[in-house]
Amino acid sequence: MKPYFLLAGALLLILSSCVTDTLPPPPPGQRPEPGLLETLQQAGKEKRGTITHIQDFSMTELETQRDIWIYTPPGYHEQESRYPVIYMHDGQNLFFRDLAFSGEWMVDEVMDGLYALDYFSGAIVVGVGNGGERRVSEYSPYPTDFNGMETLAVEYLRDLVNLVKPWVEENYRVLPGSEYHSLAGSSLGGLISLYAPLVIPGEFKSIIAMSPSIWVADASIIQDLSRQNPGAEDLRVYLDMGTGEGNENVALTRQMAELLRKQGVEDIKLVIDEDAGHNETAWRERLPELLAWLYGFSLE
Repeated sequence: MKPYFLLAGALLLILSSCVTDTLPPPPPGQRPEPGLLETLQQAGKEKRGTITHIQDFSMTELETQRDIWIYTPPGYHEQESRYPVIYMHDGQNLFFRDLAFSGEWMVDEVMDGLYALDYFSGAIVVGVGNGGERRVSEYSPYPTDFNGMETLAVEYLRDLVNLVKPWVEENYRVLPGSEYHSLAGSSLGGLISLYAPLVIPGEFKSIIAMSPSIWVADASIIQDLSRQNPGAEDLRVYLDMGTGEGNENVALTRQMAELLRKQGVEDIKLVIDEDAGHNETAWRERLPELLAWLYGFSLE
């Protein structure tokens, strides 16, 4: 056998071992720190909140029934404290993987972890289930081909404040006053959150729009907000968008933030998330930062 064949075989053996062998784990002191979500998830196992499922809640304006999930923080049932409350759209996606469209938000795990690590004393979360096939019509305020020229946004918002909100306030210990009440959603849920102050002014002090679908109906929401001041002096607004969602969506989100500033909104949190896409994974990753802004604590 020629010497160079022996050499080639030896090289192949070495390369093969390099590919298939796995390095041993680093010593404990050299292992990478867990991510924030993992840290919160682990911490939250020690102190868990409670999720209550309300089935077939009547929505009279929509002429339908809707499931609602209500999260209460650890210790809620052992004390008499009152809590701020976040009303969130797309309730199916918040707490349970088997109900979620494309992965859950892990709202309860994040909330439990923040509580367990003493970041804040907790909040109530009301997740209102979406209408399935009617979701686009309920969350889009404008009749377009996108929603079959049907919009039920006004009806949805009226049911939210005239039925859901009073029921929650009667049955749960929520802090009174709009300064303790927030409205949150992503995608079309972000759009309807931005639209809400035009229809139900004064109900929610904080508006949270993650990856909002501002583009719907040629960005009509920007035109509406430029013509009608949504009680801006009383609003706080959180906006975010991932650069992976496209340059146009990023530009529209920046435009929305600038418009709200011109309208007098002083407390605006604008987050542009590098490379993040339009999905539950991205919104879940940004949830702790959002809550830190909403409730005034630092994650550092």
